[in-house]
Amino acid sequence: MRKHFLNSVLTLFFAALMVSGLTACVSSGKRRQALESAIGDKAKLEDLCSTGEAGACALAGKPALPQKPLPVMQSETSANQTRIVVQVPKSQTMTYFMRSGGVLTRLNSERMNSSGSSWAVDHLDIFLLDPKAEYELLVIGPDSNLYDKRVFKTLDVDRRRARLAIVSGLDDRLLNEQTKMWTELAAQKPDVVVIAGDGVYADGVSSSQIWNRYADVRANLELFRAARLIPVFAVWNGQDLGKIGADRTFAGREKAAEVFHTFFAQKKPASGFEPGPGTSSRWTAFGANFFFLDNRSFRSPNGVDLPDQTHFGLDQEQWLATKISESKQPSFLISGDQFFGGYHAFESFEGDHPKRFKSEIEELGKIKAPVVFVSGGRSLSEVLKLTALGYTTFEITSGPIHAATSVDAFKKDPSPAQLAGAAGQLNYIMLEIMRAERGLVRFDVKSFGPGSKLFFQKTLMVKH
Repeated sequence: MRKHFLNSVLTLFFAALMVSGLTACVSSGKRRQALESAIGDKAKLEDLCSTGEAGACALAGKPALPQKPLPVMQSETSANQTRIVVQVPKSQTMTYFMRSGGVLTRLNSERMNSSGSSWAVDHLDIFLLDPKAEYELLVIGPDSNLYDKRVFKTLDVDRRRARLAIVSGLDDRLLNEQTKMWTELAAQKPDVVVIAGDGVYADGVSSSQIWNRYADVRANLELFRAARLIPVFAVWNGQDLGKIGADRTFAGREKAAEVFHTFFAQKKPASGFEPGPGTSSRWTAFGANFFFLDNRSFRSPNGVDLPDQTHFGLDQEQWLATKISESKQPSFLISGDQFFGGYHAFESFEGDHPKRFKSEIEELGKIKAPVVFVSGGRSLSEVLKLTALGYTTFEITSGPIHAATSVDAFKKDPSPAQLAGAAGQLNYIMLEIMRAERGLVRFDVKSFGPGSKLFFQKTLMVKH
């Protein structure tokens, strides 16, 4: 009798749960249907808003707080076009809108999935934008709630002045440090963030799990939670592939490249943006070219004197030389490890592939357009003054913004070419282009640490 009673209670309990779940599902469906029918009718949206529907409030232009914020990043951006990357639960379908000046526009999205992850990635390509306007991205969940909202703009790429934040070493395990450093960096109001390698600490992560590692970093870092989006461009380094020291022999390289392209969205051509060999690309803005180079896909094993010794690969080197020659504009060459690193034992073009380095530098010197080198991959920031191209130029190395540092790096590996440096503390570089035109580029370099402490500042000019 007692057993029968318990069974009856359990049956009623689970039935109640099922009814509750169905009721919630029906309720959610009705809310969604009501919201959809109100889109385009401000009065209806305001009526729904008055009942507490945050999604309706946001779409009506009323104050509304995001209910379930998601990792969001702005990627390729020109004057009239941008791409936004949103990380979402795979089981949920989001609806995206853009608001500007009272005008509400529904946005299309393209979804990327991984079979081994509960996270998906949505790409939003947005066109016909006004560089003078400010826009609001609204993310509406399947239950009609406002999941997220962000402010974004495009870039006036025709102007000759711009501020770029150069960072590397994004170890998301340093949670307090990363929050502090990204908050302080955002206060500098950069136009663009450039991640010069090691944007994801994935060393030792298997190919089947690297998607999840990228997703974890997105979920952890303040950069992807900021209320105001900043366009981000990136190159990769060994950590991003899942193996420090990875080269063309690394079995997980192709899978890692697929994941890199998904999360940083630098594969499709766009206005002023052109993909190159491997994960490389070129972006033209502010009177200059920015070449985001692939230092891993074609790289021969370090320190091995092979007949085809290479760092960037023949195809990428030819592509680079051709594009620089065609444009005649100043070019910033950006890599995940140093170019002129022959003075230390860590990874660098000069140190690992010296023969190919020498011939490549000779080729770059023949091109009648100034070149500046930008890199990451070291636990320090520095500026090197260089004459190997036949004119004075510089290499700017940045990082780590939140990763391990080396206090005595300069004592162990002093560089005779060093113009300025900062080691032993977290840091990033603000590079301000002050003038860029055919044959000339002038820029200011500042290194900042915790508390926005200024480590060094140099105003530099390259003319060729």
